[in-house]
Amino acid sequence: MNLARRRLTAGLLAAPLFARRARALPPLVFSQMIELSGPAARAGDDWRNGVEMAVQEINAAGGVLGRLLQMNTYDSSNGGGVVHRALEGDVVALLGPVTSESVRVAAPLARAARIAHIVGADATDLTAPGGTLFRAAPGPAVRMPRLAGWLRTEMKAQRISLVWSNTEFGRGIRDVLAGALRTSGLEVVSDHAVLPGPAGFAAEVAALARAAPDAAVVTLPEAECVRFLQEARRQALRTPLLGDTILASPRVLALAGAAAEGVRCQLGFTAEAPELAAFRSRYLDSFKQEPDAAAAKGYTAVGLLAGGVARLGRADRADLPDALRGLALRAGAPAMLMDASWDAAGEMDRATFMVEVRDGRASVLRTLRV
Repeated sequence: MNLARRRLTAGLLAAPLFARRARALPPLVFSQMIELSGPAARAGDDWRNGVEMAVQEINAAGGVLGRLLQMNTYDSSNGGGVVHRALEGDVVALLGPVTSESVRVAAPLARAARIAHIVGADATDLTAPGGTLFRAAPGPAVRMPRLAGWLRTEMKAQRISLVWSNTEFGRGIRDVLAGALRTSGLEVVSDHAVLPGPAGFAAEVAALARAAPDAAVVTLPEAECVRFLQEARRQALRTPLLGDTILASPRVLALAGAAAEGVRCQLGFTAEAPELAAFRSRYLDSFKQEPDAAAAKGYTAVGLLAGGVARLGRADRADLPDALRGLALRAGAPAMLMDASWDAAGEMDRATFMVEVRDGRASVLRTLRV
């Protein structure tokens, strides 16, 4: 455990001297299930950093309704059996996992227990009206219409090509995006489904060049984004490339290098945004690394939990999901980065950011407001 993690953990366990009421009341307990091992462990660790930072800040301010937050942490990579353990006892909510695959394991049990379930996953079919699952960041149903609007109003584009991953997750994203494009009056002139794997993208890039769209939207996983951008640079593709959340992620930019120059992408979180400068500074001070989207989701998940309990006026596990539906929280509320709201299905509405890659950095072009 590094020094920053030890300092934060100590802060989670020790009540501040001035929080006398909080010390007199039992803690408000929640569980988090996150990917602490396996291929998604990096995202899980970043989420945990965000959660710990939010808990420390809220506890330092006296807790929620005078009760300190206390968390139980479980590794979601251990499978469905650990979900039962995470839901045992007086836990008021379940936070995590980060990836859609892990959420699909935990969600049915959380739903059966009627417990508020706040996740970092992005699959299109996770939320439902009256459900107990809530997103900790804007999902595709919020982001895709904004991306379509940017293409129409800012780029004056009419003819769009799509490059997407031919998986269950990728098809869901593609379908939401295609619907948003149609609603905005834009035409999909070519549709390029990419099978998962290490293959190159020579054929796809050549086909994209022949289609000659006004712009292409690339919604591939990180490794495929890197290879696609490198092949596009090799073929000197002139089509403007746009993405959503991944195409300009820090890891893609680090691996793609100059091949990512000029790419535009909508991000749900970027440490470059002026609105997030204070959060970035505190995170850097605690963990000595830049915050990413997973860290912001973990931080916001605790803020949503705190806001729901405060709205309800008590820590009632059975009624908390109802308190979260329709909840609106302002920037500056405990562990809340920006103004945000949640609808009846658990979808979050919050500002996103359109960025352009310049000299290897994702520079903010515009904040896309709620």
